[in-house]
Amino acid sequence: MATVHTTKTNNKGYNELPDLLRQLVTIRRKAKITQAQVAAAMNTTASAVARLESGGGKKKHSPSIRTLTLYAAALGCGIHMEVVPLQAEE
Repeated sequence: MATVHTTKTNNKGYNELPDLLRQLVTIRRKAKITQAQVAAAMNTTASAVARLESGGGKKKHSPSIRTLTLYAAALGCGIHMEVVPLQAEE
């Protein structure tokens, strides 16, 4: 199971999605699973998976949790997320 590692992105909060996507791509590559295989499992195209992995193409938006969950499932993985209080900056 992939673990979510949060990274501070700005003073407005935290964004763990890019780190999670990087973990999923690493898992895919280590397992020698192609983008086409992931796409087939997600019921999408290989080019859509390539755009997802490269950061979203022209629109440059973060992937949804649903999309990441589908991607993880295509790899035989799950995603575990939890809500935790943010500690005040010192």
